Amino acid sequence: MCVDVPPIVAEGEMEVVFEAGSLGLQLETGFGGLAVVVKRRTPGGQAAALGVKANQVLVAIHGESVVGTEFAQVMWQLAQAHKPLMLRFRDHDIFYKEQRLTGAAAAAATAAAEKRGSA
Repeated sequence: MCVDVPPIVAEGEMEVVFEAGSLGLQLETGFGGLAVVVKRRTPGGQAAALGVKANQVLVAIHGESVVGTEFAQVMWQLAQAHKPLMLRFRDHDIFYKEQRLTGAAAAAATAAAEKRGSA
């Protein structure tokens, strides 16, 4: 049912496989609706056994990104997904830094485009 050490996909990420039954975690929306975050896990549940931690961000279901997907849509995808269910989680702090950098890059690109347009 669970592995001893969750596989690491990238720095600050882990990918785990849930078998049939309850996932053993409660999710909530975070980052202004850009992400689904682990609110808590059920003691003794699958998520706890797999090493999932509170505040981690769910970033993929079966390898498909769910970043930026509405919370209700992600919950629907989880309910419809076949098991075993492969989920990828990213550490909260790393996700936060990435979003800040992405937001800053987007703002800089917009400012540069506007500057070129007015020149």
